[in-house]
Amino acid sequence: MTHTSKYEWLLLIAIAVVAFLLCCVANCRAANYLLAFHTDNCQPCAAMEPVEAGLRAEGIDLRTYNAKDWPQGAAYYRVARFPTYCYVLSTPRGDFDSGARIVGMATPGQLRRLAKIPRVTTVGAATRSAVRGLFCPIILCIEL
Repeated sequence: MTHTSKYEWLLLIAIAVVAFLLCCVANCRAANYLLAFHTDNCQPCAAMEPVEAGLRAEGIDLRTYNAKDWPQGAAYYRVARFPTYCYVLSTPRGDFDSGARIVGMATPGQLRRLAKIPRVTTVGAATRSAVRGLFCPIILCIEL
């Protein structure tokens, strides 16, 4: 049996910690987005299509679903009237309803504000968040 110095142990621990953090960063990709629910023959939904297309052109991740084609999603996000826009938090453990939503027709500005709710982000943003006083060291950080 060989004796290892305390420095070798510290080096092994440091390597293990760095490997753990790299795995966290690699597996924690947050991509929050807006969900838009509509139905067939819904005039307000049809009127919102150009607004939605404009927001997508601006780079906002807006995913549109017909409640008839995805009734489980409409039930999960508690959609009862159309159109409904939900802000979804995407985490490594799955997508979650943030509770933030707009029901009915909305202006592009209202939807932009909904899309700019503080996002759950990964460790990579820890430095920016620490500057803002919201440091969450390993799992998730909130970016404003």
